Amino acid sequence: MKVRINGREEIIDEEMTILSLLNSKGINPSMVVVEYNYEIPDKEKWDSILINGGDNIEIIKFIGGG
Repeated sequence: MKVRINGREEIIDEEMTILSLLNSKGINPSMVVVEYNYEIPDKEKWDSILINGGDNIEIIKFIGGG
């Protein structure tokens, strides 16, 4: 199904959760914040939120610096 991830249209598997999407992309969930359809869901819910076609997802990575 088609979704928009960080402004780009991508095709992902059906029945994916936010957490499974991050895992499939090799992204450490503890190092990001996810905006899902213009809201920021609690990390504890990422494994239960099913992604639907047409959804908008922004993955924001933490970057350390000084």
